[in-house]
Amino acid sequence: MTIFKENKDTGLQCGVNDFGELFLGDNRSGYNLPDTEENREYVKADFDYYNK
Repeated sequence: MTIFKENKDTGLQCGVNDFGELFLGDNRSGYNLPDTEENREYVKADFDYYNK
């Protein structure tokens, strides 16, 4: 697993999981997307949005 960004206070993380998919989530919920450049930017933007 590769973590791009992480908020230790909320537990929210984004990165690439062991299956090669992008993810955004915490220990309760989240989502996965195929690993493309466009989706990487989408996941990072969502991470920033949820960590205002």
